[in-house]
Amino acid sequence: MLAEAELFHVHFTRWRVAIVGAMALIAVVGGIFLYLTRNAALWWWIALQACAYLLQAAFCLRYERKPLQPGSREFSHWMWLWTLQTAATGLISGALVFWIPADQLGLLLAAIMISGTFAIGEACACGHKRLVFAAVISQALMACIALVIHAKMPLAVVACVLFAAVVVHFGCELNRAMCDVIVQRLRARQLATQLEQGQQRLLEASTSNR
Repeated sequence: MLAEAELFHVHFTRWRVAIVGAMALIAVVGGIFLYLTRNAALWWWIALQACAYLLQAAFCLRYERKPLQPGSREFSHWMWLWTLQTAATGLISGALVFWIPADQLGLLLAAIMISGTFAIGEACACGHKRLVFAAVISQALMACIALVIHAKMPLAVVACVLFAAVVVHFGCELNRAMCDVIVQRLRARQLATQLEQGQQRLLEASTSNR
């Protein structure tokens, strides 16, 4: 628990770069599809994604000004709120397929691949296992709904689900490996502190015997 909290804080320090990069990517992706499809409704997708990331930035600013103690009830509540924010962003990202004309198969597949790329990026960037599930599953869920309702490609749902499962597994394994590194570092720090305290006690005992 503490290792995941520390890992989250390590990733949290780069939130400005992550938000700016995500919004730039949204602008590029949305602009390309807007040019290729001539569908002005894509502005809504761009606006929704931008608003979602701006809301995340606002929460990050608030948290940065008043960090919470890992393991506390307030930190747990904040993490659930952050998870909901991540899931909302994932749902909007996966909804990109809805804005692509159903008869343009190539662009539909490109939109699905881009949504999958977003999911991989979230899985690599998230510093908490709960955020990995929220980001990937929300995107996969919306993409599956779009494939069935909009694209009329129900068989593609199987591939989408399998891909999401692989990405979730990868994200969780990456999270576990990084947590293991942090746990080892914390243990090494604890042993170093105990050794220093032992040496200090020996020094004090030696001084008192004199």
